[in-house]
Amino acid sequence: MPYRICVILSCCLVVGCGSSRLYDVRAVVTLDDKPLAGAEVSLFLMSDNAKSAFGITDEDGQVTFQTAETDGLLPGTYIVTVSKTVEESMLSNNEIRALAEVGARYRPRITEFVPEKYTRRENSNLTLTIGYWSPQNWTFALRSEKSSP
Repeated sequence: MPYRICVILSCCLVVGCGSSRLYDVRAVVTLDDKPLAGAEVSLFLMSDNAKSAFGITDEDGQVTFQTAETDGLLPGTYIVTVSKTVEESMLSNNEIRALAEVGARYRPRITEFVPEKYTRRENSNLTLTIGYWSPQNWTFALRSEKSSP
């Protein structure tokens, strides 16, 4: 009897190991032909909204992705969103300290640097398909609304 249990468990482990291969994927993100540094790139697996991956672009606009568990992506098609917020302080540091001394809270204005059509899953037309034959290096060339397509 214990032998049968070991065989069943071994089969389950072997089958489970082969189905979760992660792919090392890299991308470059540009906005109006310039590298987009400090942007958050999120990937949402279309077949399972609970599965996602993310990465932050470096100064050259390059990004690698990781899931919640580890580096790499599961195979499948992803919706891609890109976001970069900029915090704009309207007050000097001395003015902010003076407000804090009297118990007032200062909230700087936060501006989204990337056009809305790339920042939300519902709007984004960016996709990425990962699998054995798919490319492992991607480029996402974003355009601002003020630039010509």
